Amino acid sequence: VAHGDRVMTSSWDETIKLWDIPTGTCIQTFTGHPDVAWCCDFDNDMAVSGGAEGYVKIWSIDEGICSKTLIGHSSDVHCVVFNRQYIASGSADSTVRVWSLSGKCLHVLEEHVGVVRGLILRPDFLVSGGDQKKLVIWDPLTGAKLNVVHRNPSLVLLMWANHTKLVTTSPESKGTITIINYW
Repeated sequence: VAHGDRVMTSSWDETIKLWDIPTGTCIQTFTGHPDVAWCCDFDNDMAVSGGAEGYVKIWSIDEGICSKTLIGHSSDVHCVVFNRQYIASGSADSTVRVWSLSGKCLHVLEEHVGVVRGLILRPDFLVSGGDQKKLVIWDPLTGAKLNVVHRNPSLVLLMWANHTKLVTTSPESKGTITIINYW
């Protein structure tokens, strides 16, 4: 995950690392996941990570310490995103959880079958995607399901959205990209 001149990586060695892109040096190493750290997201002040133990962790960028561990998923957390209102996490337990920044679970969203592998969080919508070729659009404030796109032509691995399009990538075959005119 990139932000400005920095990139954050998650790893099989149970760590999350913050790197300076111009120099190629590791600025900070975050330790605390007892198993694989699958995913991460960050901004200038905080980072969020998800691990194979099912935990979501909130980190202070400056101090490099875990300020909260969010427990609720019953399997690996494969994707995390956050903004200044919410944290969202997707898991192999087929759920998406929406958390407050203080760590309270606000919603458990159930529509997926299989691993939730990608999330997009905006102030007025949350998109989740994963196995079973399904995309779900949610209201993060209420947890209401707004729409389900059942016929996404491929498994969802990564997603990106702007104000008119939703772009997904797939692990099914190299170079598979799907562009959906949605909004």
